[in-house]
Amino acid sequence: MNRLKELRKAMGMTQKEFGELLGVTKTYIYILETGRKKPSKLFERLLDCLSEKYLKGGEK
Repeated sequence: MNRLKELRKAMGMTQKEFGELLGVTKTYIYILETGRKKPSKLFERLLDCLSEKYLKGGEK
């Protein structure tokens, strides 16, 4: 399981919900989770921030 999927699952979100949170489609989330495409550096930084916030007890 990749980092994106791990974070999404830990947050208890569907691909659609996670995509809405990040401003992308559920299809794009699926593509990233299956490794068909790599996320941009900006998207990776956004995930880093989201991971850090979530792990520190932030809300969805």
